[in-house]
Amino acid sequence: MRRKTMIWTLVMMTICFITAAGLVVSQLQRSEPSPEFVQAITELDTPEKLQSYMEEHFILDRSHIGSPAYSPEEFFYEKRGDVRDFCVFSSYVLEQHGYEAKILWFIYTSDGFGKDWDSVTLFNDKDGSLRYMKLWEYDEDTTTFRIFEVESLEDLLAQVEKLINCRIIEHGLLPAGSTSFTGVSFRSY
Repeated sequence: MRRKTMIWTLVMMTICFITAAGLVVSQLQRSEPSPEFVQAITELDTPEKLQSYMEEHFILDRSHIGSPAYSPEEFFYEKRGDVRDFCVFSSYVLEQHGYEAKILWFIYTSDGFGKDWDSVTLFNDKDGSLRYMKLWEYDEDTTTFRIFEVESLEDLLAQVEKLINCRIIEHGLLPAGSTSFTGVSFRSY
């Protein structure tokens, strides 16, 4: 009798765990954004507010590199991600406030270490200037972003090459908030 009670208890605990896990996943996969997410996005109505918010609330997590990019809402709740996740989130937020935003993804070589990739959020400011937001510094507890003004996409690429001491060999533009790099045509140098 005790054994049946123990088995029944384990079965019920397993069902409760699976149900709870399913609720968490369903919250992130729902079609309507959560009120908390909507409220935060609504308040981030300038690039400077967005920059400040990301620095205060998010951390770079290099262990996420190679995993699928988070959606803007998933990243909002995770509070950590890789460079792509920051760009997906920031481009989405800027677009929600009427900025024309894109993700610039590029492949580069540096000092003979082979190929690597990076991304920045490219946007037209309300005054018409072309700007981009780049992850600047990070450690375990701090993530810092910088916003740069540029004359053109070519100017941006040249600035990035100088900033990170590299040679960009391919680049592509993705729609704001895009989590997929599939089907993107890259321009090679």
